[in-house]
Amino acid sequence: MRIPLRRVLLTIIFSILLGVPASAFGATFLLAPSSGSFVIGSTFDVSVFLDTEGKSINALAVHLSFPPDKLQLVSPSSGRSIIGVWTTPPQYDNQIGKVSLEGGIPGGINVSKGVVTTLTFRVRRSGTAAIKLLDTSRVLLNDGKGTDALGKIQNGVYELALPPPEGPLVVSETHPNETVWYANSNVLFRWTNPFPVDGYSYLLNNEPIDIPDDISEGQKNSGSYRGVKDGTHYFHIKVLREGVWGGTTHVALNIDTTPPANFLIDAFPA
Repeated sequence: MRIPLRRVLLTIIFSILLGVPASAFGATFLLAPSSGSFVIGSTFDVSVFLDTEGKSINALAVHLSFPPDKLQLVSPSSGRSIIGVWTTPPQYDNQIGKVSLEGGIPGGINVSKGVVTTLTFRVRRSGTAAIKLLDTSRVLLNDGKGTDALGKIQNGVYELALPPPEGPLVVSETHPNETVWYANSNVLFRWTNPFPVDGYSYLLNNEPIDIPDDISEGQKNSGSYRGVKDGTHYFHIKVLREGVWGGTTHVALNIDTTPPANFLIDAFPA
């Protein structure tokens, strides 16, 4: 029976829109949770799941990347896994942000949501972090030929933020948005507190989470810094009230004073 050309075209179009090959659906690797919000200093788990889409598979390889400036892998787990024989137990490198593991399942397995491994990450910096399954990942059919059946992957994107303020409310007239990069290297902070205070202690450095010392800088409600170097910096402040130091507020600051590189535009006659 001939299939109408229109139906073939519609199938291809829908396959492209869905991000799935126009041929048969293959096995799926997915990360769960695939999104979430986490604060600096905390840890969270991401599991790699496999859906064989009704097929029997007997070997797989997982290679994924993560931003090492924002995330640190604390430990990968091989305890709960559909893999029966590890040819390459979970290995990771926090310098380049890579995780690799390979293994087999004697006799094959057919699962809809099988746990391959669970990864525990610690949040290092604020921003958006993408954990991605690489193209070198493989899912091999239990067909005696080692046919690669991986047809789809689902990566994860996570929002990383500073913990909520525990100290004074801080604003900056010069750098109001913590996620925006500014060319101004002179910074002004102002802070408020609803109660009478004995003093404030604060500092600016490159550590996302830090605690100022217990030496009061006075009762003034503003502070400024001139000629701050390019990069991401963090302002930390706490308040002294009735002889007791309170919690700390952390504020991110992004500076980039380097102008864009010059480039030439060549025009060619038509």
